[in-house]
Amino acid sequence: MPSVTLLHGLRPLLGACMFAALLPVSGQDIQHYKAVVSGMSTTLQEKQLLTDLSDSDELGEFSADGSTGDVVLKTVRTWDLAQFEHMVVNYNMQVVSFEHVNAVEPVVTQTPRVPRMADMPLYMNTGNPVQDDQRYEAYKAAWIAVHPDEYRELTAPHGVAPTSETD
Repeated sequence: MPSVTLLHGLRPLLGACMFAALLPVSGQDIQHYKAVVSGMSTTLQEKQLLTDLSDSDELGEFSADGSTGDVVLKTVRTWDLAQFEHMVVNYNMQVVSFEHVNAVEPVVTQTPRVPRMADMPLYMNTGNPVQDDQRYEAYKAAWIAVHPDEYRELTAPHGVAPTSETD
């Protein structure tokens, strides 16, 4: 009967796992969406839409207001407009608006056209703007004299990188 003993020993662990499965998902980010649909004219459409949304995420929270067409989704699933439109079209509805409420704005970084060279001038703020500007302009002029091609590339309109003075 060692298998009975093994199962008996695993009972607390299995209970903890089952309890954890019932808790809301905290390790994943909850996505919050607000949509407005037109054509939600019956409570049957509203209930069917909510059933389909609930089937897509059993732990999600979904609501719909047939009088205003407002639909709210709080879910771990990521939605986009096309996916939501595909779902509501099954119920003869159309999406008027769809918004990801807590969407994180993507970080936009722009890489320089020319990698920073070790001897490029840097503006140093010492608290004296007149002296700081003069020092920077002197360093900049000296750098341009030594690196005219790099300076032309840095100051060329975006997408244009002249290679010589005649370009």
